[in-house]
Amino acid sequence: MGSLTKEQQDLVEMNHQLIYGFASKYKIDPEENYDILAIGLCNAALTFDRTRGYSFSTLAYKCMLNEICRIKRDDKRVKEIPEYATVPFAEIHPNSDELTQGNYLDSNSIVTDFVSGLTKNEQIVFKCLYNQMTYRDIGNIMGCSCENIRRTRERIKKKWKKYNA
Repeated sequence: MGSLTKEQQDLVEMNHQLIYGFASKYKIDPEENYDILAIGLCNAALTFDRTRGYSFSTLAYKCMLNEICRIKRDDKRVKEIPEYATVPFAEIHPNSDELTQGNYLDSNSIVTDFVSGLTKNEQIVFKCLYNQMTYRDIGNIMGCSCENIRRTRERIKKKWKKYNA
């Protein structure tokens, strides 16, 4: 977001009450969401064009709604992993199993280095598989299907083969 000009700052100050009107209309706590709504109001001031024929409040409500939706969308992307499904990387020490293809790793730094090169979702699947969780349990944690977990495991195995070659 760019800096507001003096005219845009005045527009935000004059229409500050729109934050509370928006919060009331959509039944959200104005104090808890004030910063998000203020960003939406500033975005409206940045993009407002008097020649387009609509009022500032119309654009401000749209921008505040977009900002709230963006935050909610971002919150949904964050996956919570229960404590029992986590293992510090320093403790990861897989035995000869299908992931290592029969190679015994006696150095945690090798595993840590390998795991750090995986995507976030692959790291989650790796840790859960290490904890001997089922595809279904991992899928429930991550909000995806067992098939998706299986494919992720296969990608991890391929990466391991490349890494270990």
